[in-house]
Parts: sequence; C-alpha cells; structure tokens
Amino acid sequence: MKKTILLAFLVSLSCYIYSLTPVDSLCIVEYNVENFFHPDHDSLKNDYEFTPDGKYRWTLTRYYRKIEQLSRVITNIGGTRPPAIVGLCEVENETCVKDLCKAMPHYKYHYIFHEGPDRRGIDVAILYDKTQVNPIATRTYRVFNDGKNFTRDIIYTQLQIVGSTDTIHLFMGHLPSQLGGTKETEWKREAAKDIIRHLSDSILTVHQNAHILAMGDFNTQPKEDIKGLSNCMLSWAKKGIGTHRWQGQWSCLDQVYLSASLKDKISLHIFQPDWIMMKDKKWLGFSPKRTFVGNRYNRNGYSDHLPVYMYYYIF
Repeated sequence: MKKTILLAFLVSLSCYIYSLTPVDSLCIVEYNVENFFHPDHDSLKNDYEFTPDGKYRWTLTRYYRKIEQLSRVITNIGGTRPPAIVGLCEVENETCVKDLCKAMPHYKYHYIFHEGPDRRGIDVAILYDKTQVNPIATRTYRVFNDGKNFTRDIIYTQLQIVGSTDTIHLFMGHLPSQLGGTKETEWKREAAKDIIRHLSDSILTVHQNAHILAMGDFNTQPKEDIKGLSNCMLSWAKKGIGTHRWQGQWSCLDQVYLSASLKDKISLHIFQPDWIMMKDKKWLGFSPKRTFVGNRYNRNGYSDHLPVYMYYYIF
C-alpha cells in the first residue's frame, strides 16, 4: 500500500514538473517593467521624477527593492528552467540591466542594451541565457532621425539555439505612447512598425521559412498589420484578456508577432499568479500590482503590466 502511494506521488510529481517545463523547449518572456530607473540623475535625460528629491522619492533602497521584485517574477516564469530570452521595456540604462542580472546569479544572464534618444531615458533590453541561446547578429534601429521626435530604438538580434540548427530573428520594441491622442500619435507607432515590416519582409524574401518573432509594448490594441507576421494577441483582445488594465478595462499593449513558420512551435501565455495581482478598489476586480498607485509607493509592487511568456518547441 505504501509503495503504491509513493509511486502515485512520484508519477504526479513528474507530471507536475513536466507541465512546468515542456520537454525540448525554450521559454521566452516579454515584460514591461514600469519605470525601472536608477536614482542617479542623468544630465541628458528628463528623469527628475525618479531621483531621491523627485516626485517619487526614488532612492537606492527603492531601486534595489524594485530589482528584487522583478527578479522574483522572472525566476518564477518557465518552471524548472530559466527563461532563455527576456525582453524588457522601460529600462533606464545599462546599470539597471547589470544590477538586475546580478540579482539572479544562478541564471548567468548576458544582455543586449543600447542607449536610445527617448527624452525620459527609458529603453528596451534583452537578457539571454548563453546555455540556451547565443546572439550571432545584433543591431539597433532608430525610429526617427528628424531631430524633433524621439522614442526608443528597436533592437534586432538573430539568436542561435544551443544544440539546434534553429535560429530566431527577434525584434524587441517599445513603440511611442498615445500621449497627445490616440489618432494624433498613430503615425509615430506606424513609423516604428514600418521598420519591423521592412526588415521582416527582407528576411522572408531570402528565407521564406525564417523564424521571426517581434514583441514588446506596442502601446495600442492588437492589429493584423505586419505582412508575413501574425499578431498572436488579437484573439485575446477580442475576449477582453490583456496585460495592462486602465480604468477597469484590460488591453493587450504587450504584443507578440510570429512568422508562419513559428505557428506550431510557439505556445503563448500571460503570467498572472495571485501574488502579482492586487484588488482594484476604484474599478473593482484585480489589476497588476504596480510599484506606484498614483503617487503612493508600494514596496510589494512589480509593474503595471503583466509579463507575456511563450514556449518555443524545438523539433
């Protein structure tokens, strides 16, 4: 009887572990980490609000608490293996990326980061685990060169999967916001998408079965608007499922586009455990547990966005 119970337990445990980490797969994460600033002022950026004397009283103590919280999220995604790739939005500088990697010493992350022209100083970054993937080509693309409009650069990298002939063409972006009006600023987001459109089309022209993944905060609801790539979040948005909640309404600002060759190789999910959520007293329901609620600091907060994660099946 005891042997039967033990066997049943071991079978259940193995099934649980298998469900956490699919066999022969990589975990890829996209996460807007909400104002991940270092408290030191950058004289070239408008980052005053996130300094010790600024609006949010952003100190080293709060900064390192933010790192602790973000590392908790990342290390809890992917089951028994660390995420192979983590795309981040709203990172101020390379120091932030370095300190976040140091907070996860067992994961041995390397990173891709480039300082862009955004006035507030926020950029995108990519963490990658060299035991699972290696970049073989990397480049950044400036959205505007007119000296009047400034936004985050788009990072492109081609990653070789360790132990496989597969490569992934990854675009990581944080498109211009809707500040100033949704319709009035749409042309700015289209300009950023044009870069992805042009580059992905060029890749597919040469390699029609290329594995292309474009992800990030697109600052608008999902659309099917990049030829050759499908927006995976469109069906979720139609069902009212999202990654960001504003005035009680969910939206899919965080999006993932895939080329046709990845359709059967990717399974997509939103990371939404109870501990990353909080009650929304004003609009009811639950929202992501963010670092600031208005001007009130929440040391137990993470971000105002939920992470999107996916399993890339190697076969």
